[in-house]
Amino acid sequence: MLLRFSKMHCLGDDLMLVELLSQHAFINPRQVQQWSSRARGVGFKRLVLIEVPRQPEVDFSCRVYAQDGTELDCSFVDLCCVTRLLMEKKLTTQHELRFDTRTGQQNTCLSIDGWVSVEYPLQNFTQLEFAQSWQVDLGENYQDTNLAAALSVKQQDGQHNKLRLELVKDELSLSLCFEQQKVELRGLATRTFEGQIRI
Repeated sequence: MLLRFSKMHCLGDDLMLVELLSQHAFINPRQVQQWSSRARGVGFKRLVLIEVPRQPEVDFSCRVYAQDGTELDCSFVDLCCVTRLLMEKKLTTQHELRFDTRTGQQNTCLSIDGWVSVEYPLQNFTQLEFAQSWQVDLGENYQDTNLAAALSVKQQDGQHNKLRLELVKDELSLSLCFEQQKVELRGLATRTFEGQIRI
């Protein structure tokens, strides 16, 4: 049996995406390990499966696997690529989608310029690996601090409660709205090629 897949890139990550809407397959950890090999397989950082939703209030289910076959939480990059792929392959006509992921439901929005936006509650966003790793400069008193720490500083400062801060890095835009307690990420994803793999 041949399984169709797509290869996508977003913010330096390369993903293998498999839509299990028009095709059916059971994928085990050994297959994920084989496919992730850059020498003998497809080569990717994560495998993303797009599935029929199990709950009526969501549009799609999304599962993510590391190269060793272990299941991961769905990241912004994963959601960005999945949203773009679903629209490009005409598997949906909706620009606003709701996904069921391992950590709960997540909403995405695809704009006409190709950017995908995802909103996070401010308190949850600071726990993400992305927020912990992105270094920002808030001035002399906060040199070499990460984004999560910077958000904590701003939240504690009552004068900045209504501040809206915009950060742009490469193909990523981040907008903070402290008054509404939310963070919006906007990013671009590109599809590099389509392929088939035997299972």
